[in-house]
Amino acid sequence: MSRALMVGGVFLLSRDPASLAEWYGRHLGWQLEHLEDGSYYAVLQLPDDRADDALPLVFAIMPGDPGAGDGHIIN
Repeated sequence: MSRALMVGGVFLLSRDPASLAEWYGRHLGWQLEHLEDGSYYAVLQLPDDRADDALPLVFAIMPGDPGAGDGHIIN
């Protein structure tokens, strides 16, 4: 049986990405960068007991309909 060693990214769809990015900033203190296509993202550094450095995790909010069946992606 195999196992996941890390999560590389979490991607969310939102009808209002700006408001959702603001929510994450207000409640979690994350500063998400705005892209020209209306997306927002941050690269978070997650501690890892097995490595000397923290592991990067991409967190992104993209314009779209979260109710269409693919409202989130975990990579």
